[in-house]
Parts: sequence; C-alpha cells; structure tokens
Amino acid sequence: MLPKQGLFDPSCKDEVQILYNEQAPGLDPKGPAYAKPPECGKRFIIKIQAGDGVRQSNLRGSLLIVDDRSMSIHGDLDRNKHELLFNVVYRCGKSTHSFGWRKMFFWAVLTNSNSYSQLRIFTEQLPPYQNW
Repeated sequence: MLPKQGLFDPSCKDEVQILYNEQAPGLDPKGPAYAKPPECGKRFIIKIQAGDGVRQSNLRGSLLIVDDRSMSIHGDLDRNKHELLFNVVYRCGKSTHSFGWRKMFFWAVLTNSNSYSQLRIFTEQLPPYQNW
C-alpha cells in the first residue's frame, strides 16, 4: 500500500482543486467508532474503489483506493502492480457516489502483524455487499 497524499499539490497553482466528502449521503458511517480494526491473520472485508483516468484519488495519484470500515486501512494501491484487480473492480463494481468511480467489496487478511503494508486480497469468493 502507498500512503494517501493530499488532494492538492501547491506547486501546481493553475490546476483545479477538487474537494470531496468522505461520507456520501445514504451510506452507513465508517471509522473507528463504528468498526474494530482488523486483526492480523483474521479475515475481514475491504472496499476497493477504481476510478477512471480523469478522476484520480490524489492529484496525479492512484486509480485504486482500499479501505476497511474502521478506516485503519486507508490508502492507494498502485494500479500498475494491480492491473487485474483494477479491471475487475472497474468493469464489475457498482457505481459510487463519485462520478467515474466504481467499488467492490473483498475478503482480505493482514499478513504482517507489525504493519498494514502486507494485505492479502481474496478475489474468488466475495463477501455480502456492504453499505459503507
């Protein structure tokens, strides 16, 4: 996982800054008050969102966002390293509240107890659809 960067790069003064609300209307709340952080070695649900080439998650950033409901895991995936995953989410996922983005939910497990840098994503069996 790559760290999530800011939405605005101050060195690009001529570019438009797009702000968004993390919690879209009609979705269940997310964050540490609503879900426990994932435990290493135990399966949990993550949401992966894939965006088109125009609406990137960060200025010149990734087209794949991953998070869990507790928001303990929240960051970008490198699309170049996960092209298959991008294609699955973008072609088969449900439209999000943000135009040009699609989302899917997957089972995942943390494989390193010291950090969230190693996340294993299962694509063969999908969890029930989530509303967060």
